[in-house]
Amino acid sequence: MPNVDMSVTLAGVTLKNPVVVASGTFGFGREYNQFYDLGELGGICAKGLTLHRREGNPAPRIAETPMGILNSVGLQNPGVDAFIEGELPFLRQFDTKVIANISGNTPEEYGVMCEKLSGAGVDMIEVNISCPNVKAGGLAYGTRPELAAEVTKVAKAHAGKTPVMVKLSPNVTDVTEIAKAVADAGADALSLINTLRGMRIDVNTGRPILKMNTGGLSGPAVLPVAVRMVWEVSCALPGMPILGMGGVSKGEDAAQLMLAGASAVAVGTALFADPYAPISVRDGLEQIAARKGLSKVSELTGGERTLGAGGLPCVSHIPHPGKFFVGRSRHAGGTDRLYPAPDHLHLRADGHFRGGGVRPPGLLALLPGAGQPHAPGREVRAGQRPGHQPGV
Repeated sequence: MPNVDMSVTLAGVTLKNPVVVASGTFGFGREYNQFYDLGELGGICAKGLTLHRREGNPAPRIAETPMGILNSVGLQNPGVDAFIEGELPFLRQFDTKVIANISGNTPEEYGVMCEKLSGAGVDMIEVNISCPNVKAGGLAYGTRPELAAEVTKVAKAHAGKTPVMVKLSPNVTDVTEIAKAVADAGADALSLINTLRGMRIDVNTGRPILKMNTGGLSGPAVLPVAVRMVWEVSCALPGMPILGMGGVSKGEDAAQLMLAGASAVAVGTALFADPYAPISVRDGLEQIAARKGLSKVSELTGGERTLGAGGLPCVSHIPHPGKFFVGRSRHAGGTDRLYPAPDHLHLRADGHFRGGGVRPPGLLALLPGAGQPHAPGREVRAGQRPGHQPGV
């Protein structure tokens, strides 16, 4: 067996391994406990809770897609009080961390639930501001920075010492804008991505398959989107703990999210096809870490430096196709290198390149004196292609 320390830390909470089951795909664990000891998991993110009992949306509310599913369940749940009384004691039997997921129609509802759950002793609270299948509340908060920040502040004010993790929506123009807003508002961690809004239409009837017309897309199809967004947020907020999710069904998928910057990962839709998916993902991650010669699986986090001599640059983006830019790995000792920009010129939001220097008009990148293999202080202007082979 590989000798790898599988424990990770997420917002100050130690997980025995980095694999959590995603909210809404595991219920409260009772059914899956028939397959294996729930203590095998790093954490259980329980089914989404609301302040009061909710019946959810009318059927049909699940539709298959070629690489996943659309769901419009509508947050069916027994309510936060019923969870605390009937489900939390069951989950507490197992040696795993319990994460409560909450959704509210108003900031006040989030506050009440955080106070109740913190008092009940859950290990972490995941604040869902991004659920795309609820007409009121979640979607609006998750797509507007000021509203996302407001909910986060209220949650933090009522959660006591319990860490608050905010779940981000991918249905936004710039996920880093929302991430920065909730981070500034005090979020202890971020989870992403939630589902992508989608639709399927029955060609025979001409009507949407889902009763509510649209639903959230999850499954293998969304993995590349999740990896990209985790990377963007990790770059924009270095050091912010991230629970990465979206399309994870095997160890390699989870490793991608961790390499992009996630501290831990969540398995969701894969559970519907294989109840043992989280165990397989955990074992796969352990094998990958061992193969790389790592003593701790946590060393994978942000390890995109292993993908190239200089790592991937951590930056935001502005359109500038076909040019080059300077980037530096966000890891200590990362070197400045010239990168080709396939679709974007990457630039930090504050106007600085990762390699240093403020961007004057028309200037693509200012290479610092330490930059190699470039001459000290050399400038690369828009449209100019250096003669040497750029880093990749």
